[in-house]
Amino acid sequence: YFDPFLNDSLSMGTSSTISRSVLEGVALDTASFYFNDFPERARYYAGVSLARAGMTSESSDVLEKLALNKTTLYSDLAAYQLALIRFGEHSYEAAKLLEPVSIEQSVRGAYASVLLGELSYRRGLYERADAYFLNAFANLPQEDTAARATAHLERGLSLIPLGAWHEAADELQTYMRSAHQHEAGRTDEALFWLGNAYLRDGQSDSALATYSRLLDE
Repeated sequence: YFDPFLNDSLSMGTSSTISRSVLEGVALDTASFYFNDFPERARYYAGVSLARAGMTSESSDVLEKLALNKTTLYSDLAAYQLALIRFGEHSYEAAKLLEPVSIEQSVRGAYASVLLGELSYRRGLYERADAYFLNAFANLPQEDTAARATAHLERGLSLIPLGAWHEAADELQTYMRSAHQHEAGRTDEALFWLGNAYLRDGQSDSALATYSRLLDE
């Protein structure tokens, strides 16, 4: 899932085209540069580094302090990273942290929506899971085929309990087309429910072909 581990202090744009003589003549009032974000930035990246090193408890301690202090520039980023840790721990606290992020019309918002969709599916909140997955598709990067495939699979599975057989079949078929390799358990589950969805949707031939494929996998 999306991990914005980038040095946001760097700008890789082209060099200035303003004449050096003009720049030398500009007087800068350094009194206005009163805010220094280096300490909190260091804490944020330290928290991310600890998480990547597998030290999730220590990382949580660092990130939680930043996340709770809404006056810091890195509060939202820290909250998102903390949510990823909580999600990995199968904690539903992740949902509380991800909810405000999922509203963003951004790549990060899309990944937050995918995670919330999965959490909602686990809790049996299928309509909510469907809404989260639909929200995610708008901003999920096309090149992240793994995340998009997972979202199609889990949206399809969420539609099964809602009785939306035709839509469920479409989503599960999309997953089967986009998944690059057989995943033990997941592919079999997708084929099983795809066959059921076809059958309940009146597509008997497609259902038979899908069950045959499941037996051959």
